[in-house]
Amino acid sequence: MPSLSSIVLAVVLGFPAVLIALALPELFGRYKESSTLLQNLPGIRIFIYPHSFFALLPRFPGFNIGNQYLRRYRHKLFSSRGTSDVLLLVSFFPPVRAIQIADPVAIKHIVADRMLYQKPPHIYRALNVYGPNVVVTEGDDWRRHKRIITSGFTEIVCATSFSQLPPWRDDVPEAIPTGHTLPFRVAVRGVMEYAILHTATPKWCYKLPIPLLRHIKECHHEFKVYLRGMIAERRAMAIDTREDSNGKRDLLGALLYASADLEEEEERELVGDKGRDKARARLSDEELMGNLFVFLLAGHETSANTLAYAMTLLALYPEEQKKLFEHIDEVAPEGTELNYNTMSKLTGVLAVFQETLRLFPAVVVVPKWTVENTHIPVSANPDGTPAPPVFIPQWTEILINNIALHRSPRYWGEDHDVFRPDRFIDAPDGSYRWPRDAYLAFSGGPRACLAQKFATTTSTVTIASIIRKYSVHLQEDLDGTGEKRRLAGETHMQKVERVTDSTISLALSLKSSKLIFKER
Repeated sequence: MPSLSSIVLAVVLGFPAVLIALALPELFGRYKESSTLLQNLPGIRIFIYPHSFFALLPRFPGFNIGNQYLRRYRHKLFSSRGTSDVLLLVSFFPPVRAIQIADPVAIKHIVADRMLYQKPPHIYRALNVYGPNVVVTEGDDWRRHKRIITSGFTEIVCATSFSQLPPWRDDVPEAIPTGHTLPFRVAVRGVMEYAILHTATPKWCYKLPIPLLRHIKECHHEFKVYLRGMIAERRAMAIDTREDSNGKRDLLGALLYASADLEEEEERELVGDKGRDKARARLSDEELMGNLFVFLLAGHETSANTLAYAMTLLALYPEEQKKLFEHIDEVAPEGTELNYNTMSKLTGVLAVFQETLRLFPAVVVVPKWTVENTHIPVSANPDGTPAPPVFIPQWTEILINNIALHRSPRYWGEDHDVFRPDRFIDAPDGSYRWPRDAYLAFSGGPRACLAQKFATTTSTVTIASIIRKYSVHLQEDLDGTGEKRRLAGETHMQKVERVTDSTISLALSLKSSKLIFKER
C-alpha cells in the first residue's frame, strides 16, 4: 500500500500535468493561429514567452531565449533575420502573439495614437501594486492624472532641484528609524529589484519559510510604511504642503497639494465649471501612493542607473571625460554657481546624458497592444523603395524595442556601439542633425514621460557637479588588473562590454561597476 507522502507527491505532480495535457489542444491552436495571421513577417517562434516568469528557466535554442534577450541581441535581433525592423514573436507557453518594433516610422505612428495602441494591463501590474497612477491608467483617469502631475513638474520645481542635491560623502550604513525594521534605501531597493517576482508570486507563497520571499514581503511592508509616514509628516508640518521644512518646493509637496481638498474657487481655476461636474481634479490617497511609487521608481531606479552608466562610460572613455571637463570648466569653472540658466549653456553635459541613454535606455521596451485590427506604416526599404504597411490583428502585443532602435546602424552609423556624445550636437551649418525619431529614451507622443525635463535637469547638473570636482577612473585601471587584461589580448570594445554588463528587471542596470573618484 503506498504511503501518504507518495500519494501527496503524486497529486502535487500529477494535477498540473493533467491541466497542461487538457490545455495542449488550445495552446497549439492559438500558436498556429498567431503564426498564420502574421506569416509574412520574419520572426521568432519559441516555446517559452521571453517576457514571462517562465523565461527564468534555463535557455535552450527553440525552447527559451531567456528574459535578457533584448540586452544580449540588441539590433542583431532584427539584422540577423533580414532588413526589416518589424519582427514577429510567437510563443507556445504562455500563448502570446507579439510584434517587436525598432522602426522609427512605425514607432512614431504607434506612440501618437493612444486610443488605438493602449497599455496592456497585465503587463503593467508590477507598477500598480500601491494604487492607480499616471503610468498605468487610461482614458479620462489618465487625463486627470496627467493634468495634476504635469503641474508638479514646473520650472520652479526644476530650478529648486539645484539646491537639493545630496552632499557628496562616503557610503555609510543608513540608520533604521524608530518604528521600522529596514533602512529606507534597503526597502526601496528590495521593492524595485524584485518587483516582477513579487507580481508573479501568489500571495500564499509568502507564508512559506523562504528567506527571499520573506525579505520581499518585508521590503514592501516597510516601503508602504515609509510612504505613509512621508505623507503624514508633510501634511502635519506644513501650512503650504508644497513646501518642506526649509520652505523649498519639491515633487512630494506638489503631489500632496494636488491631492488636497480644494476650495471651490481654486478648483474652478484648475478644471473649470464643466470639469467640476465630471470629476474632482485631485488625487485620492491611493492614487497619491501609486504615483509616489512610480516617481520613486523613476528617481531611484532609472535616474540612479543612468548616472551610474554615465560615470562608468566616462571612465571607460577618458578622452571624452577630458573634453567634458574642459567644456564645463570653460562655461562654469569651479566656484561658479551651477544654476538653471547655466545649464542651458552646458550642451556637452546634455550630450553625455543623451548618449548614455541611447546606449543604455532606462526603459528597454515599451509594451502596447492593439484594441482593433490595424495597419502600421514602416520605413522605406534600404534601397529607397516604399515598404507596404504591416497588418496587425486585434489584441496583438507590440513591443517597442528601445535597445535595438538606439543601436541601429541605419540611423546611428557603424559606430553605434561606441560612446560618442558629440553625435547629439547638431552642426551649426545644418549639415548634420541627430536622428530625433530614432531616439526614444523618454517614450513619445501623448504618453511620453512627464518628468523628462525634470530628470534631464537634475541628471545633467549632477554630472556637471561631479566631473567639475572629480576625475572618474575604473578601479582596474588603477590597480593594474586592467592592463593585465589588455596585455592578454582584450580589446577596448571587449572591455567596454565586460564592464558595462547589465541586467534587465524593471529597468536596465549595471551588474557591477567599481569606480574611483579623485578630487581634481
